[in-house]
Amino acid sequence: MANEIEKVNTIEIADIEKISGRTDDNIEKLSGLEFTGFTPPAWGNTRAVIAGGSGSGTNDITRIQYKTVGAEATAENFGDLQTSRARHQYAGSNGTRGIFGGGGGLSGESIVRGVPDTDYITIASTGNGSDFGDVYAAATYGGRCGGSNGTLTFSVGGYYGAASVNIDNMEYYTIASTGNGTSAGTLSGARSSPNCTNGDTRYIANGGYSSGQLDVMEYNDFSTSANVTDFGDLSSGSNTNSNVCSTVRAVLHCPVIGKEHMEYVTVASTGDATDFGDMDVNRDSSTATSDGATGEFFGGYDSGVLTSTEKITIGSTGNGTEVGDLMEGNKHAGATSGI
Repeated sequence: MANEIEKVNTIEIADIEKISGRTDDNIEKLSGLEFTGFTPPAWGNTRAVIAGGSGSGTNDITRIQYKTVGAEATAENFGDLQTSRARHQYAGSNGTRGIFGGGGGLSGESIVRGVPDTDYITIASTGNGSDFGDVYAAATYGGRCGGSNGTLTFSVGGYYGAASVNIDNMEYYTIASTGNGTSAGTLSGARSSPNCTNGDTRYIANGGYSSGQLDVMEYNDFSTSANVTDFGDLSSGSNTNSNVCSTVRAVLHCPVIGKEHMEYVTVASTGDATDFGDMDVNRDSSTATSDGATGEFFGGYDSGVLTSTEKITIGSTGNGTEVGDLMEGNKHAGATSGI
């Protein structure tokens, strides 16, 4: 029992902050005393995988790289996507398989508005992405976002076509089986570059752009047919957001509000976002993922493309801490986690 641990060295359970780099709810056994261990969520684990993105040149990146969430380390090469792409791919995981889809960006001097490709990888092993299927109706979507519950990944919003027409479309993929996206419900309005959280029962689509940056947050309970419902508001309009999640809380990096700015919401209860803390460095257009307890933000842009990564503890408010680097400068990548 937890109160048995309080009898050891008279230390109260609330005072045990970290053992082996994890918070006290991750301890399974201590000196033979019963204690509830940390169980990673179905949609993530300790290996972060970062795919694609834009570097410092005129071509987007095919590289997939990986590192341990929160570790003081440089990312390592995992393999390559089928095609180079950035501009907000959507990503998701069932803990074993990760998928990355859509996106757009640059190829030489040509602007690629979007690609239909969706790749999958086995997270515990390295290698190139394999064909999973295409986005719904084989459209060329960019500026999308994705959220997963470990079974489904939803892809939300974005733009399509040469004119970059904003869309309100949502679609979903069953992660364990390959295939094209299936049309689902809609957002309350068309928008590009929103952000989408992971979760056990619901995802939150936040921010985006439609004739200006949006402060809207909307949620869907991972239904395959329902439209979104209002959740609350960001503190101000923002797009190109990124996020890290636990099963309880989502922490949102909102660079249009401030390149260092983070705020959070409690996923199970609707309401406006609350200030969380600041990034260690200014960064725009970063990507992020988590193991369910520690979140890590990768790369981004601030007067140049960034290589740095930084971590936060999702369950407590505070500022970020730098914990390593990507293999090269990168912004607009996709990221998920598992093992």
